[in-house]
Amino acid sequence: MNTLFLQSIYLFLPAYFANMFPVICARYKLLEFINIPVDRKLFGNHKTIRGFIVGVGIALVFGLIQYFLYKVSFFNNISMLNYSSLYIALVSSFLLGFGTLFGDLIKSFFKRRL
Repeated sequence: MNTLFLQSIYLFLPAYFANMFPVICARYKLLEFINIPVDRKLFGNHKTIRGFIVGVGIALVFGLIQYFLYKVSFFNNISMLNYSSLYIALVSSFLLGFGTLFGDLIKSFFKRRL
């Protein structure tokens, strides 16, 4: 049971960090030149192009980290995916990051409608 919990955390690390880093960039005013709202009317001012780029980018970075850590036996044992392929590591982390941020956009859309 503990192994499954640890495997789940490790699998979703790119999504967790993709969700956190846009907030960190906003707080410290990083990359202000792309701080452009996706669509003010549909999603509000806080869903920005910067958030999408930074979130997906950091997810890809964590996918790359998982790719390199796959060679270490501990991380190999807790990996649910076969990170020995760079393609699988990057595609899975991209999808996790993009899916997290896209889901957040959908939530904001419905929140504004209510």
